[in-house]
Amino acid sequence: MKLRGFPSTHRAIDGTGWVLDPLDPNPLTEQGQRFVMNMYAEQGPTGGAYRMTNTVIELDRPRAIAWQPEVYADDKPEGMDDALRGWFWRYDLASAANGEGTEVTLGYDWSRVPEHAAKIIGFPPLPDGHLENSLANLARLAERS
Repeated sequence: MKLRGFPSTHRAIDGTGWVLDPLDPNPLTEQGQRFVMNMYAEQGPTGGAYRMTNTVIELDRPRAIAWQPEVYADDKPEGMDDALRGWFWRYDLASAANGEGTEVTLGYDWSRVPEHAAKIIGFPPLPDGHLENSLANLARLAERS
């Protein structure tokens, strides 16, 4: 399995149902690249529609992708300029031990979220089962491609 198509496949992989479409669906090609996703969550920073700017912090095709999200500048609630950042997501892919298929590890790190933000938003701000749902969605997507 390859990490091709991301961010255009991000919606299909997301386990929360919050991720919508990318502003720019072009595939990611390098570390430092930024991509913006339209989002929707009642419990999100705007109580509905918002956007997330994501900076690619690692891109090692076909083995790994990691990105650091933050709320798009125009969508940040007043007084929360630094509150809505400080975490990252990561997918690591490796050949399965039996040589058939791919093992995927989905990781995240909330350790750099400012303390006041964690109190306001609550971290992690995800529904139960999000990681499992994302991995199941990714497996379905891989089976179709």
